[in-house]
Amino acid sequence: MSCLFFPSPTASSPSPSNPPPPSRPYPSSGLADQLLGIVVEKERPDLEEAKNQLIVSNAKMKQDLKEIEDKILQRLSSSEGSPVDDIDLIHTLEASKLKSQEITVSIVQ
Repeated sequence: MSCLFFPSPTASSPSPSNPPPPSRPYPSSGLADQLLGIVVEKERPDLEEAKNQLIVSNAKMKQDLKEIEDKILQRLSSSEGSPVDDIDLIHTLEASKLKSQEITVSIVQ
């Protein structure tokens, strides 16, 4: 008499038809964003181009703000005496304030 072996329904072995479950679930929002990007790129390339330009512009503005911040900190650290008496520092602060306002206005638009 031959005996048939039936594997336990709770024990599964990895195979190409039955892969193990992922150790971490995939973030659905990331996948959805990627799929949406592909659809928009195919259906409305003008919107995709505008989005890409906004991303580049936003990165440039953040870099500009970082450079302004670094310049102010450098001026403050190298300032001798009272910062109120440092004309270069005052001009740098005024210029950075204007640039910051320009960036804020362009972000709002």
